Amino acid sequence: MKKILLALSITFISVFNTSISKAEHHGTTSGMYVGISSVNFDIDYKQIEGVDLGLFYQEDYYASEIYFGQEHGNYFYELGYFATSTGTKSLTGTVAGIAFSGTTAMEFDGLRVSVGRNINHSAMLESKLKINYYSINFDERTALAATTGSSTFVGSASYSGTDDMVTVGYGLNYDINDNFGLEFDYEQSLSEPKNIDEIKILGLSLTYKF
Repeated sequence: MKKILLALSITFISVFNTSISKAEHHGTTSGMYVGISSVNFDIDYKQIEGVDLGLFYQEDYYASEIYFGQEHGNYFYELGYFATSTGTKSLTGTVAGIAFSGTTAMEFDGLRVSVGRNINHSAMLESKLKINYYSINFDERTALAATTGSSTFVGSASYSGTDDMVTVGYGLNYDINDNFGLEFDYEQSLSEPKNIDEIKILGLSLTYKF
């Protein structure tokens, strides 16, 4: 899936260069835009049988995203694709009298669909209220050794699956000029993937308006 992000990035650069050429000739912008983002997912895991899953999995993931959007008056919608780096966690400890050690690794990618409303504060500054739907593909790998009494068990496992999430968000956008905008975003999950209690998302985006 990360090859898709690379392909989309190349497409973005191509469209970006073409749009600059058009802007030089026409000097106007439309309601369409594209952008790239640096995103942080801060994950708070659930407790299962009194055990916090945060002991076993990385809680911060960093992602890159490319997105396309369209404005209609003060309203807008966006479609984005994101992919995270691999979050790895080294494990060592004791749970319910069982000693364990090993590593877990997880990464995820997926699609984001957003709808929202712009609130203008000035000619260059605006707030953006958003509702976001995420379709997320998880890829997880675990290698673990567990010891109970005089017995030690060693094993590895992998998992991949798709889940979804809904968030509400707030963005603050500053228009650098007629075409470029810099936006800071914060999102809070309303519904979460399985075994996750809460996700908070921070993003910094560069947008190009046609």
